[in-house]
Amino acid sequence: MLNKYINKIILGFFILLLAVLMPAGISLGLSKPAALKKIDRELESTTRYPNTPAKDFGADAPWVHRSGLDAQIPIIAFIKDANLDNLLLDYVAFYNESNGQLIAAYNPDPNITITDDFFWVGLNNLTPNDLSLGIGDTAKIKVVIRFRDQLIWNTYNFHLQTLIAEPWPEINNWQRGDFHYHSLYTEDLFEFGGYWPFSAEAAKDIGLDFTMYTDHSYDVSPNEWEEMKDTAVNLSDQNFTIIPGMEFSADTNDANDLIDDRIHLLGFGFDQWISGPEIIPGLDNYAERPRSLQSILSDIDNQGGISFAAHPEYEVTAFGQWGVIDPWDNSHYQIALQYPSFLGLQIFNTRSTSIIDTQVTTDNMNPFPWTFNQSWDDSWLQGIGTFNQLVRNNINRNLSMAGGSDAHGDANYQTFNNYGYFDVAAVNNAYGKIHTAVYSPDNNPDNILSAIRQGRLISTDGPLATMIVHNNNACWPRTVGYLGDRITYNSSDIIVIQAKSSPEFNEFQNLKLHILSENTAAELVIPINGYDYVTTRSLSELAPQSGDFAIWLESKTIDNYRSFSNPIWFDRDDYNGGTRHNYAEYYLPDQVNLQAVACY
Repeated sequence: MLNKYINKIILGFFILLLAVLMPAGISLGLSKPAALKKIDRELESTTRYPNTPAKDFGADAPWVHRSGLDAQIPIIAFIKDANLDNLLLDYVAFYNESNGQLIAAYNPDPNITITDDFFWVGLNNLTPNDLSLGIGDTAKIKVVIRFRDQLIWNTYNFHLQTLIAEPWPEINNWQRGDFHYHSLYTEDLFEFGGYWPFSAEAAKDIGLDFTMYTDHSYDVSPNEWEEMKDTAVNLSDQNFTIIPGMEFSADTNDANDLIDDRIHLLGFGFDQWISGPEIIPGLDNYAERPRSLQSILSDIDNQGGISFAAHPEYEVTAFGQWGVIDPWDNSHYQIALQYPSFLGLQIFNTRSTSIIDTQVTTDNMNPFPWTFNQSWDDSWLQGIGTFNQLVRNNINRNLSMAGGSDAHGDANYQTFNNYGYFDVAAVNNAYGKIHTAVYSPDNNPDNILSAIRQGRLISTDGPLATMIVHNNNACWPRTVGYLGDRITYNSSDIIVIQAKSSPEFNEFQNLKLHILSENTAAELVIPINGYDYVTTRSLSELAPQSGDFAIWLESKTIDNYRSFSNPIWFDRDDYNGGTRHNYAEYYLPDQVNLQAVACY
């Protein structure tokens, strides 16, 4: 046991030493291009936020542009903690990598010494039309930052690619949002997140209607929480809403270990700051150990908030000996299920189908072209199995699934240190690549949160597939149930399924109904094709022979894009709270033409 503690202490010291002493990377100094000059295109620079002891350089742009051919593609270059070493900026340049032409540059004359904690340059008013691009084409941008650090001239190159695409497949009143995103309020020795104004613009371009900014609880002080709420209001509009929240670290056990293992919990929809400390010295929210899961959930409950298990199948270990982040196990779920604020599992965390480290270095971030080396994330499939088992074990308690990118900025792709400081890898996960669609008339935060509480959710990386329960009795035909509802079973009901995809995600391959009860688990696979599909199934043909049950819907395209609806719950009597609704707002798709059954 003593050796375990010693290893933890040595590891923490080693990481701290690396962060303080290691340079950001050195490349051969390159002379300034003779053609470099300011171009008549809107550029701006500003600063904000305290940062870590290590300098960082970067550039970002949305991975997809859905705003139209004449709408701008937001692009940013940033320098973090440059003030610590009197960094001298020569220029920031943006190039069209397809033809090598300079687009614009921030070229201060004379060179300036950066005294800002966080310095950024934004390129605005660059549209697909400016680059002669159409739907299906890819904008290829190279960002170059040249600077002098302690008498050495360095040049960093960042390669970005943005797909020019149509809007997401649309079914009326579904709002798409990233449930797990980190902004610059996630700021500590190990990581930081995205710059708020840029991330809001990037979200709109990606086609998101809202985002949960779930910054690490140990990075957010009470004052910063108030700043987060104010900034969320200031950057939200009718096209995009920010809902502030936190990703909490929770102690996994009652033992006061020197370094406790922990699980993560997403929380949002509360107003007052909630403490979620960590054991790392220097954090805004430091304590000798994380808080218990029970105490955090109790605080969220008391404010009427919402919580989800964050990446519940995910595990991070150091040297294979101790857990930095543990997966959730049954004991954690049994605790969480006692709290009304706990709604379910954020199973779908990050959407990565490729990892590359052969073309990525600290001074040349270039993962392109991607080599696709996995079709799906195994932890997601494990998470679906966990969800299904939890539903079966708690058939009288509604549960939800959700998805989020866990992006820390990362609007284009995600980079990280692989096996050492200079071994940099990249994955093609990005902001909004996996997200959650919410059934709401608009992106008003109150309406979004209300729909989440009702379970009106679909996790997706592109396509949408949803279902309603309809009773077509001639006396009173009506929609009686929707995603998240718990309704009384009626053998004359039908399930109406609607699914939509687009050429970006390819045609559908199949639909799958998951049918769960306490004693049984069944699947019905429905082969389909095309981009827009509607079908019906008799509920009596799907229902188990006895007991209460739940049904949820999965869709899959030919290119392996998927969606996962929340369940509809069916009680065989009213004892467990089942009810019958009359949803005038939920309409039958135009393709459905039902013959009314006999009047009761």
